[in-house]
Amino acid sequence: MSERRIRKDLMDAIPGWEDGTEKENLDVEWEALERTLSSCGVVLDEKSKVLEVGSGKGVFLEFLKKRRINVVGVDIRPRDNKAGVQVQARVEGLPFADGEFDLVYSSQAFDVVQYFQDQVAMLNEISRVLKQGGIYIGSAESISAQSPTSLKKMDAKLMFKDVYKKA
Repeated sequence: MSERRIRKDLMDAIPGWEDGTEKENLDVEWEALERTLSSCGVVLDEKSKVLEVGSGKGVFLEFLKKRRINVVGVDIRPRDNKAGVQVQARVEGLPFADGEFDLVYSSQAFDVVQYFQDQVAMLNEISRVLKQGGIYIGSAESISAQSPTSLKKMDAKLMFKDVYKKA
């Protein structure tokens, strides 16, 4: 049996495994994001544009929309688009303009066990769509690739392990 087939069987065996964002944890996740952004000198407002990579069911997207954050999500398999802000695409080929986002956020999108992906291409695309001075925050990520020179890793004392600022 191929490795791709084994992974698919494992993914299908656990219903909802990809949809790790639990509604009851959204306030905690948002508070952690706000504190991290604040420590980077960034405040999100109505003019800010946010991209969630691996948006799944769109739970976090809806949460941010209710806070009047201009947000769009991207997922290879969007599973719910109630907020009307999800785009189907791979991270390695984001369908957005250069420098479009102030913040890119992902949670468990860099997972080489579950997904076949090119992490170098993913980081390059994230860097490409970030504005100069924009922030990428990865929550619970397994990033093994070296980041492009345009992304500078931020202080390890922040709440998230993977925080990068576009130079």
